Amino acid sequence: MSQKKITTQKIILVTGMSGAGRSTALKVLEDLGYEAIDNLPLSLLPHLCDQIPSWERHNPLAIGIDTRSYGFDLTRFWELFQIISATLKGSVQLLYLECDDEVLLRRFTETRRRHPIGEFSLPEAIAQERQLIDPLKSLADLTIDTSHLSMPSFGQIVRQHFSLEDSLSLLISLISFSYRRGLPREADMVFDARFLSNPYYEKPFRVLTGKDATVGEYLTKDSNWQAVYESLQEIIRHSLKGFRLTGRSYLTLACGCTGGQHRSVFLAEQLSKWLHNEGERVMIEHRDLPIRTH
Repeated sequence: MSQKKITTQKIILVTGMSGAGRSTALKVLEDLGYEAIDNLPLSLLPHLCDQIPSWERHNPLAIGIDTRSYGFDLTRFWELFQIISATLKGSVQLLYLECDDEVLLRRFTETRRRHPIGEFSLPEAIAQERQLIDPLKSLADLTIDTSHLSMPSFGQIVRQHFSLEDSLSLLISLISFSYRRGLPREADMVFDARFLSNPYYEKPFRVLTGKDATVGEYLTKDSNWQAVYESLQEIIRHSLKGFRLTGRSYLTLACGCTGGQHRSVFLAEQLSKWLHNEGERVMIEHRDLPIRTH
């Protein structure tokens, strides 16, 4: 591998005990926008790094390397890690996944997967691998013990440490709908706009929709509007923080009223404008809005 500075491309090497969650970590990183490569033969690592400058895409890399990778050797891994760390000037990180022996034993037993060190009994293979790979923990930028972590909790920890600037960007879809025609199946959160007075019963508004300014003025004069609208903003604001940490890339908010023409349309439009001003990516659809003929 060349000793010159080849790029500032970010690389995360994922290693650790077999069964500790390497595949899961790589999937989470891939969802965050990393190019994920699993079981890369150790001998190919320097060649891969040398090729990075010529790539058209500049996504960061997440590379899984452990004892099941072809040609794995602790001393060689150590040497290569030192070389690429010096070459990339701080752009390479090592994530080490740890797990208790009894948990690993249970995981391999439940999945009936063969341990990569197959010439021993399962407890012996786990002990042998730990002895072989444990020294890499001293190199790790982050060690995660997955022994007592649920899948969502594990994924959340990975996202918190390795999320890219753009990876936390949700695409929010807002849908207005009529309860008469049923809730949108894709809705993640549903807001009921029927707390507002119904413009349908005001003759001048009957043929209009929630997109018309006069209908909006009528609805904002409702004594309940401002307090409920501000409460919805707070609910959505805090909910978005949680949804981002779960790794969601899209979220559907649905606003409903009786006919899907006035109140739900108005609420969806207002939330869309507010979210847009908050810097969110927003799409809006009025599912049951009647098509105007004039």
